Amino acid sequence: MTKILKWVGIIATGGVAAVFLLSVLWLNSTLPDYSKSLSSPDLTGTVLIERDEFGVPNIIAETFDDAAFGMGYVQAQDRLWQMEMIRRIVQGRLAEVMGPDMVYMDVTHRVFDQLPTVREKTSQRLDPDVRKTFAAFAAGVNLAIENGEGTSSPEWVLLGATPEPWSADDVSMFMEMNAQTADDGGRELFMAAQGLVLSDDEMAFHYQKNDPSFPTLFKDLERVHGHSNPTATSMSDDGRPGTNFFVVGPSRSATGSPILAVDPHLPTLAPGLVYPLMVTLPDEQLAGGTWIGSPAIVFGHNSKIAWGMTHMYADVMDYIVEKVDPNDPGRYLTPDGGSLPFENRTITIDIKGGESKSINVRYTHNRPVLNDPPLFRDGKVAAPYDTIEKVYGPGHVLVRRQMNIEVGALTIQSVLKMSRAYDWASFREAIKDYEWSNSIVYADIEGNIGVQMSGRLPVRKKVNGWDGQRLAHGWLGEGEWAGDIPFDELLHVYNPPKGWIADSNSRVVDADFPYRLTDSHSPPWRVRRAYALLEAKENHSVNDLVDMQMDSYTEGGAWLMERVKRFQMHTPEAKAALDRLENWDFVMDRDRPEPLLWAALELSLQERVMNQQHEVIQGLRADPLRLSRMLESEHPWCDLPTTQTAETCEDAVNDAMENALAKVSKVHGSN
Repeated sequence: MTKILKWVGIIATGGVAAVFLLSVLWLNSTLPDYSKSLSSPDLTGTVLIERDEFGVPNIIAETFDDAAFGMGYVQAQDRLWQMEMIRRIVQGRLAEVMGPDMVYMDVTHRVFDQLPTVREKTSQRLDPDVRKTFAAFAAGVNLAIENGEGTSSPEWVLLGATPEPWSADDVSMFMEMNAQTADDGGRELFMAAQGLVLSDDEMAFHYQKNDPSFPTLFKDLERVHGHSNPTATSMSDDGRPGTNFFVVGPSRSATGSPILAVDPHLPTLAPGLVYPLMVTLPDEQLAGGTWIGSPAIVFGHNSKIAWGMTHMYADVMDYIVEKVDPNDPGRYLTPDGGSLPFENRTITIDIKGGESKSINVRYTHNRPVLNDPPLFRDGKVAAPYDTIEKVYGPGHVLVRRQMNIEVGALTIQSVLKMSRAYDWASFREAIKDYEWSNSIVYADIEGNIGVQMSGRLPVRKKVNGWDGQRLAHGWLGEGEWAGDIPFDELLHVYNPPKGWIADSNSRVVDADFPYRLTDSHSPPWRVRRAYALLEAKENHSVNDLVDMQMDSYTEGGAWLMERVKRFQMHTPEAKAALDRLENWDFVMDRDRPEPLLWAALELSLQERVMNQQHEVIQGLRADPLRLSRMLESEHPWCDLPTTQTAETCEDAVNDAMENALAKVSKVHGSN
């Protein structure tokens, strides 16, 4: 019996090993073949692709369009599945290959984001020479598909799908998938829900104006347009994932030439959204990261200039509440006292297996109604959209207008033109097509540095005082735009006297700017730290800028700690923890216990003074600025609504510290 069991064990082990070996061999067979030589009638000359030790390609060609062909080919070799999925997201066609679970994601992109509409309008606006370059890129993708490159990867096999041919229009849309979250348009929805339960004073407390001493990007460098409008305001918001750039000119550079560093803070994905490559032409070399699925280098340099960008979070989206005609539910009221009929359109989502789902969508002024139950799985309206009837009552619907939906998007065309620019003037000309709200930084081999505001930014008609900071009331004529801010009125700075430029999603403009730009930006800690590091030395090396990007000092933590340490701790453990934090240098060193304790305390403070009050406040991240204001003002939210006693902010800080210690001890031990 023992021998039989032994042989069974050997056979089983051998079977597992054989399956593992076969799996490895199969997976290895799906890898790209980098040694092929192919021909195509779409090429005008020879394209040579050389890869370095990390697999990063250098595409050597006689013309940029031939190089774009090569870019399409190598990206398809390495990322075809990713490219196909992004394309299907943009088209609202995921359910065709992934089944019914993707139906409502397709609905989101077809109805809410209207990406098929954006695609059509973008196609109509492309420059002919740019379309030619995009077509060359698409031809390179198609050659890879025809030769089986990237089509045998496990994802294709598992889903039983195959990629369709590519076109120039597919390439033109690849950045737009991310444009939908590129502003603070959803803020009005949260504020409407909060206004149901918070007093006017409490709302003002959370959305108060910034301290005027906080940095403002263009004012702190050098204003180039003199505006005066004391009514324009900018308020601190809850902080978001951000971006950084640092650039020093020759007067502040250890090399005597500009040094530019950009950190886009893109999501950690596998694979990522940026594809690194080099392009070598007879009289030009480009290097950097293209947005996957395109030949446009988003962060990089050519032989004359370098560029990058940070995000401004400008508000290019407005939510508008429309009132249904009480005498006819098929119509909605207009400002002139009349009404118009809803337009009904049917969208059909094809589903893997041959089925389909058709959904009726109502439109007002060519904008879809977003809070209709059929647009959501099981008819359960998403929380931000069910706010409308809670605030306004039955008989109201929500629509949204957004700049790229109305005019199309040429951002990827602009980025392509940037990579072909050769000086500040041609670079700014390329930015005119750029429609995302960014601060775009520049440096060149002549020693010049600069930064330019960008974006197609709406100018709102101020009916009834509405300026985009709250939900618009369509039946009163609110929510209308008077075009967009002319490019010549967007601020720029060129060769500032300081000799350096830095940004970390800080305030871009102050009250002098004549248009409302945004109510959202990062708290000031990051950019103030950047300013301090740049001023700490007269000249900076490349490694200095690398160190700035890797800097882990938390000024926000130091700011909030000044408020926390004013309170007496009630237990020896809490006092010991506070003493440790008071003696900390606020560097987030992963080998030290203080950063772990501090992160737990900050989170516990949010839970204690905000999340335990009302669910509508939970959408507000309690960053150090907001928490500091609470603790300094002895705000009534330090008092728990669920108890009979009146807790103080000292009680709240002690509760938070004890909770933080308990959480850290539970996960990491009591030491």
